[in-house]
Amino acid sequence: PASGAATLISPALARQAVTGGRPPTTLGAQGISPVDAAPPDVAVRVSEGPPGRLLVLAANDEDSWQATIDGQAAPIVRAWGHQVAVTVPTTAADVRVAVPTTLRDVLLLVQAAVLLFTGLTAIPGRG
Repeated sequence: PASGAATLISPALARQAVTGGRPPTTLGAQGISPVDAAPPDVAVRVSEGPPGRLLVLAANDEDSWQATIDGQAAPIVRAWGHQVAVTVPTTAADVRVAVPTTLRDVLLLVQAAVLLFTGLTAIPGRG
């Protein structure tokens, strides 16, 4: 993206983003506001603004992404063909976008346990 890992884009750019248009590639392009956040956990407070704005993350859209607006579940939309985005309300709100990592953490722990078991059983005992 032209402005960073998370951006708030104007309604005009949002229409381009969801209909398959090309993203701006120049820094400071009109209609893009950088957000001081980075995936996988993004929590921002947005101000009042026009309808149709999008919060876009520089992350590939996958099934595990979840979004909330003021604590209520919100749908994830695709921007620029593959990026994670959330439609921002016209009123000031707290927007949170995250990927739950519980399953990933459990799988990594199981893999570590298997490696440890294999390593310990592969070492010959003293006879």
